[in-house]
Amino acid sequence: MDLAQELERRRVLLNVKWSLSTSSLEWNVVDEMLKGFGTLIILEKSFDKNSISFDPIIPTMKYKIAMDQLRRELETHCKKSTTDLTPDNIIDMIKCALNSYNRNTKDRFSLRTKNKGNVVQFTVAKGKGKKRELVGSMRKDLYNKLKKQYINSGFNKNLCNKRIAILWIRYLSLNNGRADGLQWNVTSDFMNILKRKLKVDMELFASPINVYPGNRFCSLFYDVDKYFGSLGDFIKNIDGITGVFEANPPFIEIIQNTYVDRLIARMELNDDPLCAITVMADWKDSVGHISACNSRYTRYMRSGPMKFRSEIKNRNFTDLKFNVFLFVMMNDKMYEKQGDLIVNTIEDAVSSI
Repeated sequence: MDLAQELERRRVLLNVKWSLSTSSLEWNVVDEMLKGFGTLIILEKSFDKNSISFDPIIPTMKYKIAMDQLRRELETHCKKSTTDLTPDNIIDMIKCALNSYNRNTKDRFSLRTKNKGNVVQFTVAKGKGKKRELVGSMRKDLYNKLKKQYINSGFNKNLCNKRIAILWIRYLSLNNGRADGLQWNVTSDFMNILKRKLKVDMELFASPINVYPGNRFCSLFYDVDKYFGSLGDFIKNIDGITGVFEANPPFIEIIQNTYVDRLIARMELNDDPLCAITVMADWKDSVGHISACNSRYTRYMRSGPMKFRSEIKNRNFTDLKFNVFLFVMMNDKMYEKQGDLIVNTIEDAVSSI
């Protein structure tokens, strides 16, 4: 992945946000549109046409299904706002912005990494002697964590800073250029208990930024995340997982529904002992929530507040609590082997938060 390509992706995404924000749509509606699952699929398809590797979010889903999902989301938002934009107008706007992508990735940039107190800054300049632009800042402890993950993955050490910068730009772009949101994870108190008592070392939905130290993980952007230990997206990996793993899928309904559907199918194979500890949005009328509640493999479930921490913000922030649905699925082999221990451990972990 080239730095110039990543910077252009960032520019395109921010321009799309600016275009939408100048319409009569409310600001929070604009945010929801750009964070939505359907928009990410559009980005993936558009960049793929330009021969840029962009790991599919849900590879088994057809493009039309994703487009229909986005249109439904946009129709809902447009009904709530006084706007002359239609869902098709907005989709066309995003596509037009992305069509210029390939024409603007030929420039070459120099990257500079600078320590400034407890922060590491990434600046770029187009050519020698040109004015440098700040493209990202991250906490030094997070930078050190990513550097350690990169080195442990065995890639070229000389490219470490460049690949950390590209990863950071990608995740900031996903969140409209802001260093907040999207990288929330359950607190270390909860994960420590799972690791100590159940040997949990696999997260099915994570990123190099928010993964618990030492864990294996699946993530959204394999093309940039692979340098930090990512195994790719969850669809490609769920059939090969055994033992006990943790999953905290994004609070996007279609992803959660697909995850639960694939998880139940995996449980039905009953080949090796398998347990999934899942934390997801407590949307009781969603297909995924209903399926999990009704599944015979669900051995424990709880709805209520749970503490989360953002790994993308700086240190002086407060943990937040969200209402979530926590459930534990076990196939028959795992239930017979460790059912009581797992349920008791989950209760201990919940009491810690």
